[in-house]
Amino acid sequence: YSYVLATISGSILLNYFHIFLTGSARKAAKVDYPNAYATHEDASKDPAKFAFNCAQRAHQNFLEQLPIFLSTMLIGGLNYPVAMSVMGAAWIVGRVLYGIGYKNSPHNSTGQGRNKGAFAAIVQLPMLGLTLWSGYQFAMGL
Repeated sequence: YSYVLATISGSILLNYFHIFLTGSARKAAKVDYPNAYATHEDASKDPAKFAFNCAQRAHQNFLEQLPIFLSTMLIGGLNYPVAMSVMGAAWIVGRVLYGIGYKNSPHNSTGQGRNKGAFAAIVQLPMLGLTLWSGYQFAMGL
């Protein structure tokens, strides 16, 4: 289970990566706090503001996915610590690529740079499968 805990610790570092990515983009775009995003009008005119919005959205998406990641790691990792840790590490790498790709998407695009890390979403499916299977095994006393 120590592998599971180490992998989860990697997600903490991933959050700091997103904080840095978003913070540096915010500074470059000159978007003041407490504004969470640059306006659509400003972002459509200014590539730095568009990049900030993309970085901010990548961070928000990470935060939306984090509870799923943590719960699957903690539950599925009880019975399958190595498999879950390998998939968890792949998820973390995918999220890094997602964040970098999204931030560096072409100006006024749909943020298609995020597709570079899309495999992170695919990795979550077998993670969920092992979590559900672990739950079944615990429920049935297997």
